[in-house]
Amino acid sequence: MDEVTYIGEHVWLGQVGHLALVLSFVSALFTAWAYYNSFKKGDVKTLEEDLTWKRLGKIGYIVHGISLFVVIGLVLFAMVSKYYEYDYVYRTVSDSSPMRYLLAAFWADQEGSFLLWMFWHVILGWIFIAKGKTWTAPTMITLALIQVFLTSMLLGVFIPFIEDDMKIGSNPFIFVRDVYDAPIFANADYLTQIEGRGLNPLLQNYWMIIHPPVLFLGFASVSIPFSMAIGALSTRRHADSLAPLLKWSLFSSFILGLGILMGGAWAYEALTFGGYWAWDPVENTSLVPWLLLVAGVHTNLIAKSTGYSIKTTYIYYTLAFLMVLYSTFLTRSGILGDTSVHAFTTMGLETQLALFIVFFAVLGLYKYFTQGKFIPVKPNEENIYSREFWMFVGALVLFFSGLLMTVSTSLPVYNKIAELFNEHHIPVAIDDPMSHHNKFQIWIAVFMALLAGTSVLLRYSAANWSTYKKKFGKLALISLAIALPITYLLGLVIDTYAWQHHAFLMAGIFTIVANGVYVVSIMKGNLKLSGAAFSHIGFGVLILGIMFSGLNSETITSARFLQRDFVEGEAANKAIILIKGEPFFTAGYWMNYTGDTLIDNLRTYDIEFKQVNEKNEVVDSFLSQPSALYNKEFTKIASPNPGNNRNLTYDVFTAAIPPPFMQDVEVAKALDDSLKYLSHIVKPGELIEEERYTYKVSEPILNYDFGKGQKHRDTTEYDLTIGVPMEITIKRTGEVKNIVPGLALKNALVFQIDQVINELGIKIKVSDTMFSKIFTEEDKLAYEDFSLSPDETATWNGYQIKLAGFDRSGNYKNYQAQEGDIAIAALLDVTSPSGATSTQKPVFILRGSQQFSIKDYDPESALHIRFSNIDPQTQRMSFRIAKDDRTSDTVELMIANDME
Repeated sequence: MDEVTYIGEHVWLGQVGHLALVLSFVSALFTAWAYYNSFKKGDVKTLEEDLTWKRLGKIGYIVHGISLFVVIGLVLFAMVSKYYEYDYVYRTVSDSSPMRYLLAAFWADQEGSFLLWMFWHVILGWIFIAKGKTWTAPTMITLALIQVFLTSMLLGVFIPFIEDDMKIGSNPFIFVRDVYDAPIFANADYLTQIEGRGLNPLLQNYWMIIHPPVLFLGFASVSIPFSMAIGALSTRRHADSLAPLLKWSLFSSFILGLGILMGGAWAYEALTFGGYWAWDPVENTSLVPWLLLVAGVHTNLIAKSTGYSIKTTYIYYTLAFLMVLYSTFLTRSGILGDTSVHAFTTMGLETQLALFIVFFAVLGLYKYFTQGKFIPVKPNEENIYSREFWMFVGALVLFFSGLLMTVSTSLPVYNKIAELFNEHHIPVAIDDPMSHHNKFQIWIAVFMALLAGTSVLLRYSAANWSTYKKKFGKLALISLAIALPITYLLGLVIDTYAWQHHAFLMAGIFTIVANGVYVVSIMKGNLKLSGAAFSHIGFGVLILGIMFSGLNSETITSARFLQRDFVEGEAANKAIILIKGEPFFTAGYWMNYTGDTLIDNLRTYDIEFKQVNEKNEVVDSFLSQPSALYNKEFTKIASPNPGNNRNLTYDVFTAAIPPPFMQDVEVAKALDDSLKYLSHIVKPGELIEEERYTYKVSEPILNYDFGKGQKHRDTTEYDLTIGVPMEITIKRTGEVKNIVPGLALKNALVFQIDQVINELGIKIKVSDTMFSKIFTEEDKLAYEDFSLSPDETATWNGYQIKLAGFDRSGNYKNYQAQEGDIAIAALLDVTSPSGATSTQKPVFILRGSQQFSIKDYDPESALHIRFSNIDPQTQRMSFRIAKDDRTSDTVELMIANDME
């Protein structure tokens, strides 16, 4: 079979992009080699050789960064240009994708997130080359090797004869036709027939633009303390390494912590009702590296101040980096697909990711066991009354906390391994992750808060303990004396329903008070030297925030007697039904659903809140706007987003839960099938009387422009439409509602454009039989023949038909050209008996030895005209004409009341 020559593909972009990827990989490898030579030759190299290798390493990393930026730029350009021939663009972009989410789409999938990770490594590496001084070479060796592994994840090359051509990396420039085996790719112009899938609606949120870059900067920054630790072990310059290590680890812990907090803020605002942490496995795997990093910061402070815990510091920084890699493996291998909503699907790189972890784990262990013996060790243990002793204990507790999370999160990994040895293995799982983690982590948090409040009052090396211990006891008692009554008072405000909550609250307040006492009494208000105290105060404030938002949350809607079947499960105890324009009172609030708007695929609801006091006086009012994002096909709600109204002391979250038929088209179909419709055949102007409502039907409107609506698109997408204007009068109030149900025809398929009035519980549609009453089927039309010469006029049943000319463009409605076709359209000016004019364009086609015709139809005049033949000798054109039988003047409506 001959290879297909594809039309419209931008092959050059993929070729340049892949070349840049290879160059980025090779230059990263060269950088590591150059810096290794600068470091390896050590004492025997000349100064000139040292500078040469360092210069080469610097050039190599610059080339690596520039080539990587070229890759990123090309991917973004392909996404902006919507080059759907590339699989990554096809997966993340569509014609309807909002441009404001372009960056979110870029790093939404695996290849883009790897590029984001490497981008930050390049920036950090350039900064370190400029500022690292004597630590540049020993650190950049490891950092460049990390980039080698990360770049290999995107190479997309195959090694033949190894495990059926083992793939190395997933190339962002691979063609979509090389990924999917579909008949469409047999067409040379397949690009005209496909559209991208677009960004997952769940990710169409502004937090996805700002949260991932910060989080990945945090992940990338963890590489620096690890690389410096490896460099320090290699050079044995341990005392010199502690200060720069501390600076980078403080930066890394700040950025990574900020990224995690931003993720919590995203969850709080956009994903749940006031929730911010659900102990999801992916959330846990981002938190564990941060805990280990913070543990390393504390032991680094110990080492810098006293010389203790240098080995432990290296271990924590190494473990933090390895946990970043392990987190990458868990989220990208597909192993968490059944336990986490955040995990990626598998991309076939599980072996590479595992080798990534193993390589740097072995490197860290090798350096530690071969060079660890050269780390200076203090002959005496830390004094139990010293600050460093309790800081070390605190670091161990952080490590233990991370270990518990890792073990619980790794159960899917254990299950996979166990299945390899026993196919009948029963998977081990945690039924309630939140209760499981809270049960242990609350006591770890209590212990850490007490340590953070107590240890800051101690001195390094227990200096002058015999005379200082009285002051320590005094400050500790003062802190406790202040914390206890505050705990009692706040306990009256916070709904603490268990004694564990009181302990948690007291620990948080104690650490705030004790560190405040430290700043005032010991630091004498010197803010510049009080960084640790303010960090601990921040931890205490975080505990209070958890207590207030977690325990003080309450549902202000509760009206079970109003429930209907479309609210299920736990939500049925919390939901109320709002009828448009009819206020509802609950828990001190008047709620009023005033309307909703649909822009693209986003439906936003307007719900007015008015808070009243006991005298029914309005004390506060605000507008809540929950929304629901439909998928691209508009068949179901992909992402409901709550409305969030913030106040100084409380936040109000609102979720709009549409009826099932507005959430999922399949549910809508099933519901429609279950409804009991009553048929009403009426003439325009007649009334339909029911117990609660009166319906009045007007004249049907042909080619009615329905516009964009809940379940249909622009009228221009249909061949024909009929709209039936109606008035519904509510007898109880006299209010009148105007609606237009109808029908639409597309490619011989009839579509219902029904109308649903949710607040009245009514659904109305027009019977399909109406098309046959207005548009006569082809086999029932009584065609008559007539012929015309150019500029000649014929008369048929009172219609004047003139052959005004021809259209030879080949661009005709319902016509698909084939090679060798001869096609021409006649331009017929038609004047009706009433004087109305129109132009119809029937088409005559000669295809080989066969003749075809495509009729033109004018719904206003009801004329069907075919161009049946051409006589080249007489220059006369033969036509066939027929008219719809519109003798029926009735409309059949289907009305269902009291929809459930």
